[in-house]
Amino acid sequence: MTELIVFLCESSIIGEICLENGALDVLVGEDRPNRDKIWQTRQCIREVLVKLSLIMTDEDVVVPRS
Repeated sequence: MTELIVFLCESSIIGEICLENGALDVLVGEDRPNRDKIWQTRQCIREVLVKLSLIMTDEDVVVPRS
């Protein structure tokens, strides 16, 4: 339970920092199905960017999952 509380507090702080620095939204996968869904979306975004971009680097478009 303590780990969950720490996770939620840290996620909230990180989310606030992201929003203060221009993020449009912050998504936190609080359980496995939600984390998997966010991860799958991230992979799809990258695949589309590779197809559309003349120059694609290996940079992430989001913060990677831990």
